[in-house]
Amino acid sequence: MKKANFDFQDINWKNHSALGEQGVQGTLAIGQYELSVVAGQGLYSTSGKESFYKPNSYNYYISYEVAVFKDTDDGKSQEFTEQFYYGDFDTNDSVLGWQSKYRINELIKRIEDSLKTNKIDFNSSYDQQEVTSEFKEIEPTIPTDSLKVIKEIAKSGTQSNQEQNIKHQAFVDAGWVEGDNLKLVKEDRETEHSYILGDTKYTITVHSIDLYVKIKYLSYENRASVETPFLKWRWTIPTDAYATGYSYTKRKNGKYTCYSIVGSERQYSAQGLLKKINEVNKESQWSFDAYIREIQAFNKAKELLQDKYPKATVKKGYGRYDHTFRKVDLVFKSGSTIQFNVCDYGDTLLKLDKVTDKQKLTYDNWEGWADRFNNQK
Repeated sequence: MKKANFDFQDINWKNHSALGEQGVQGTLAIGQYELSVVAGQGLYSTSGKESFYKPNSYNYYISYEVAVFKDTDDGKSQEFTEQFYYGDFDTNDSVLGWQSKYRINELIKRIEDSLKTNKIDFNSSYDQQEVTSEFKEIEPTIPTDSLKVIKEIAKSGTQSNQEQNIKHQAFVDAGWVEGDNLKLVKEDRETEHSYILGDTKYTITVHSIDLYVKIKYLSYENRASVETPFLKWRWTIPTDAYATGYSYTKRKNGKYTCYSIVGSERQYSAQGLLKKINEVNKESQWSFDAYIREIQAFNKAKELLQDKYPKATVKKGYGRYDHTFRKVDLVFKSGSTIQFNVCDYGDTLLKLDKVTDKQKLTYDNWEGWADRFNNQK
């Protein structure tokens, strides 16, 4: 039994049988078919212009020579088959030259889609009976999720859900409040596990209910795509952290990471993450309040200038960020301008930043400039 949904990375590589270390060849068995991929000097392939790899590595090449073989009826040998060479793969030869990795993946999918497919809903007792005893008894050769036997698939989420329950309790013990900033969410999940057995592709669908621990934090939404900044409560999933060091087995260390909140992969205990959440919430609230103060100060400055100089135009000055209201421009009909920094603190509302005078005069204060510009025609 082999997993399905192959791609270029699943090809088995070795030195080319004729070129040795000056070439490479790879094969991939897909049911009764075998994909052959070769590259090297004299073959229909292309090496990269600059490569750190050697000619006997598939990474050395950017295109490859490809052929497809099919088992003969007696199963004792193989023969060329061109049944997949149509459309974009149309050729008059038994091989396809100069094929990219992307194109090879397309050909792999085309071969796999041609196999007889047996679709099984594992949650249906009727469909379970369709699974052959041979399939049930096959044990995986590599302990990866893609090679679990069907008996293991149905219970694959049980351990994960148990771990989520333990994580939820750890957060409760650390001071998180269920329904306030913590919740255990149930989500329906449908996954497909595909295997190739003989010349048949089995697609097994498993329906399950998964548990996820989620925590809540206050986010200050102030992006270029946001028309007006605002506060929003968001839920996110804390990720289990793992111990570092030289080990073949990843071991959870009882801490968590939460990039969406912290902005890094720094690890926190449940209690430490609660403290960090409270800091983030306060920072978000402070940022939003500062934005409101900034807007209020800008509107006050705009009103003051517009009332005093009705002939001029008052507009938002240039800011590095989209939602910055720290600058205001007073533009007169003559083209002369005064640019101000707007202050939302202290007793000073406007601070002179820059003056552009069409008549090249000087004054001791900005009121002198404004009065002069206001009378210009």
